Amino acid sequence: MSIELLGVIVLSFTLAVVLFAYDRQLREMRKLKKDKATVDEKARQKAEELVKGARDKAVEIIGEAKVDATKWQQILDQEINKSLQEEIGDYKNKLHTVSEQITADVKSEAGDLKKVLEMETIGAQKAAAERMKEEFAKIDKEAADYRVKKLSQIENDIANILETVAKKAVGKALDFNDQTEMIIDSLEKAKKQNVI
Repeated sequence: MSIELLGVIVLSFTLAVVLFAYDRQLREMRKLKKDKATVDEKARQKAEELVKGARDKAVEIIGEAKVDATKWQQILDQEINKSLQEEIGDYKNKLHTVSEQITADVKSEAGDLKKVLEMETIGAQKAAAERMKEEFAKIDKEAADYRVKKLSQIENDIANILETVAKKAVGKALDFNDQTEMIIDSLEKAKKQNVI
């Protein structure tokens, strides 16, 4: 046998081994693909079962949660109402205390204000009385001055009138003593008749 034939046999044998190995690998690959498809299908079915189970469990939990939520809502409402009533009671007590304190403060300040007002009123009354006293004194002085001025004017007017009357009645002028006596008599008569 020649080397060439031996080489062809070895190459043929190697090729057969390679083809056999290749065929084996192809079968394994097909089997793996088939197994993969089977595994994928089983995984999909398992996933669907898990999703369905999870959905059912979620619906069940939601149902229980609704019941629990209603129960907890009632408990929460009761607690809130209880807390609210306590807070309202505390607020009313504080408001009452503050109201009493404000009333006491107002009464105290009203008493202080009353004292201050009394003092101010007394001071104002004294000042007003003093001012009125001054005004009355001023008016009395002005009245006295006016009275003196008017009496002087009346005396002058009477003297002039008497002089005129005496001239007409007597036909002559009277002397000063006669005029004075006549004036005094006339004034006394006027006072008796409430003319002056």
